[in-house]
Amino acid sequence: MAWRENAAFGNVSINKLWDISMSVGTEGTNTVTTAITITNAVSGGSPGRAMAFPFYISSDSAGQVLEAGSDLAITAGTDGLVILSGGDSKVYGHFVTETTGEMDFIVTDTGTDAYYLNVIMPDGRVETSTVMTLTA
Repeated sequence: MAWRENAAFGNVSINKLWDISMSVGTEGTNTVTTAITITNAVSGGSPGRAMAFPFYISSDSAGQVLEAGSDLAITAGTDGLVILSGGDSKVYGHFVTETTGEMDFIVTDTGTDAYYLNVIMPDGRVETSTVMTLTA
């Protein structure tokens, strides 16, 4: 069969299913916490189950420069889980929300730097936080 631009491949939808909000806190003892909330894009309600999303840390607000992250540490707070990718990566992996859709994403750095959290949504959107500023 020849390729056709309008070929249908089953019931595939790339509609926006989930919304994300990120609230970057202020620095406290070399850490910045970003409160993340995932909600259903239609109802606005919580997912009702844990959700996993890929993330990466960039050094620019456009999310186009992957942070080197030599002094960087990423952990989860009381909500959620962070799973860093294999090897010695400090700047990308997945986070897992609570069933309420909440996640506390903590960045620690003993130096002076500015970071941006970029979350890859299921429909391919990259959502970027405001700046996380850390000062020595």
